[in-house]
Amino acid sequence: MNRDLPQLLRCPRCRQQLRLSIYEFGDTEQQVSSGLFQCPCNAQFPIWRGVPRLLLSERGSWPSEFVHKFRDFLERDAPQAVQSGALQGALRGYSFDVEWSMYRYGQLTWELDLATRVKYAYQYLQISEEMMEGKIVLDAGCGNGTLSAALAASGLRIVAMDYSASVERAEAEKRRFAGAGGHRLDYVQGDLQHPPFAPESFDAVYCDGVLHHTPDTHCSFQSVASLVKPKGRMFVWLYRSDLRSIYRLKSNIIRLLRPLMRVFPSWVVRALCYGGATILETRLRILRAVGIGKRRIVPVWLKALNLYDTFTPLYNHQHTRSEVIAWFCEAGFPEAVETTIPSLGNMGFGILGLRTLGNPRSHRAEPSARPRRALPCDTLSHVPSSSNL
Repeated sequence: MNRDLPQLLRCPRCRQQLRLSIYEFGDTEQQVSSGLFQCPCNAQFPIWRGVPRLLLSERGSWPSEFVHKFRDFLERDAPQAVQSGALQGALRGYSFDVEWSMYRYGQLTWELDLATRVKYAYQYLQISEEMMEGKIVLDAGCGNGTLSAALAASGLRIVAMDYSASVERAEAEKRRFAGAGGHRLDYVQGDLQHPPFAPESFDAVYCDGVLHHTPDTHCSFQSVASLVKPKGRMFVWLYRSDLRSIYRLKSNIIRLLRPLMRVFPSWVVRALCYGGATILETRLRILRAVGIGKRRIVPVWLKALNLYDTFTPLYNHQHTRSEVIAWFCEAGFPEAVETTIPSLGNMGFGILGLRTLGNPRSHRAEPSARPRRALPCDTLSHVPSSSNL
């Protein structure tokens, strides 16, 4: 964790500023490897292996290794936490903890290579490195963290947050994917429903395929939107409800199978996903051999992870573009544009909004039923080409 990150952080319970106690520095004294955040409301949050763990106590955990290593410090700073037996292991039963534990770090995620994902992120946000100089971007729901690291390597200042324990592995792999840009990247474990950041902290928020996996997409959207600075921008990609017939059929089949998958323990579901992935990949190879299939062939483990992602999340809400544009308008983003990548738009859509200077509650104008296709030209200049990434 970089020493300047606490300026952005707030208690997820009461939103007050946190006090930092450093237990162990990182490679330099500008980096914190271990420590404790304390709030006047008596909430306490560990920093372990370079990652602040800012989940509310009923959802969070105190890593056992952290407690054993720094017990003397904790007896002084957080005795009630140690003595109450409230220390827990890693989060249990959360599908994305299991999912990202299946990930093998490399260039592919969701069947896309990392360079392509970086290019798409710039296109979704309609930004360039030059226009983001000195600004801060939140990757809200960073998953395995490789995109966050690659964006930092491209020159952006990134704060990457995820609810799952994946942030610990992402921090460990940071140098591999961020390279010399590692000092521009911080990972945080937190909840988008209770974001541990000060209001209006970020110049841009990138939230790709995340909010529909929370209990209430709209409420989570409102929480995240409050983090955007005036004149800042926010992008979300969500599942769509207005599916074409073939994709509606696929969605309905998946919806029927999800409850059945939840009956089994995670190791059984993983085995089923690996079996299904083997069948699908074999079929694809046969089709490719006879000159029919054109879909990219990926490792079986990655196809299994994709299947696990499809069938195991507890929440999988679907929405319409006009509905989400109304959310943007209500939150103080009266101009919204669809920035969906056509090849990725069969099951979902992406919307980008720009926040105005005024009070969000003053923006009650009805949005149009269809998304705008362009924002003011002075705000959308310099979209980078792939050669610049």
